[in-house]
Amino acid sequence: MPKKTPLKIKPSLLGKKGELLITNRLLKDYEVFFPYFDRGIDLIVKKLKSKRFYTIQCKTRNFTTRGDYRIMSIKKKDFHKRLKRNLDFFVFVVYNGESDIHFVVFPISWIKKMTKILDKRGVKKNYTFPIHYKDGKIFYKPKLKLKDKSILNISKFVDRDGWKKLK
Repeated sequence: MPKKTPLKIKPSLLGKKGELLITNRLLKDYEVFFPYFDRGIDLIVKKLKSKRFYTIQCKTRNFTTRGDYRIMSIKKKDFHKRLKRNLDFFVFVVYNGESDIHFVVFPISWIKKMTKILDKRGVKKNYTFPIHYKDGKIFYKPKLKLKDKSILNISKFVDRDGWKKLK
């Protein structure tokens, strides 16, 4: 297997690349709209033959040579502003090269549940979500000890299963 190297790209361009990768994935079944100003909603999508619109915030992380994980971080104050704008989904793009791209489509209800747990643990500035990638599988592995381990199983949000959440 060839050695992977991170994509050398500015963070803002990587974010735009992630938005375009998501758009490319959705265009078959959805109309995709880009807000003129980015105020926490990156995409607005509508399933063809439907009247329902969804709002999406995109986060993209590049391959890292430090291990099999990506840290998706959301500033706490920005997150609460986004909630006021009726955000529906956070889509995390796990970029491992052009032939190895994965999407984790988190409904806002899951993110709210996790941020509530993190708030109880005393999070001050940023919510961080360690997304691990190993042997072609993606999973959520926080440093928290949780009673309800079912919240850690994010397979239902990954790739094809994740996109089903946008009905």
